[in-house]
Amino acid sequence: MRNKKDKSIFNKYLDEILYFFEVNNYNIVIFEDLDRFKNPEIFVKLRELNFLINNYEKVDRKVVFIYAIKDDVFLSKERTKFFYFIIPVIPYLNSTNSYEILRKYVLKVSTSIDEDYINDIAPYIDDMRLMNLIFIIKI
Repeated sequence: MRNKKDKSIFNKYLDEILYFFEVNNYNIVIFEDLDRFKNPEIFVKLRELNFLINNYEKVDRKVVFIYAIKDDVFLSKERTKFFYFIIPVIPYLNSTNSYEILRKYVLKVSTSIDEDYINDIAPYIDDMRLMNLIFIIKI
């Protein structure tokens, strides 16, 4: 017999999760940044959960799980095991265009920062979240 420590959170709260979809009319669930855990087992559990939700007689609609993750999480053969569709997304900000965007942000805050300094640090700001955190403003 399994003890309480062995019982996963997934199994512990399965009834509540199913009830949530029974009483709420959500058709889509979006997960992002699951790749940071570097554990493909998460996707196995979520696939099982999605299967259970879609086969639960009190949920009379199809619920779709969408994952926003980096491309390098799986090897190419493993990807098709988990996902029906794969849509590549090109990042808005990367190290090659970060200078222009960083300069635009800097000019909103100050005009006295040296262009060479912006040019030196721009390649290290290659993520839009980081850019927004630095400036705490939105475009």
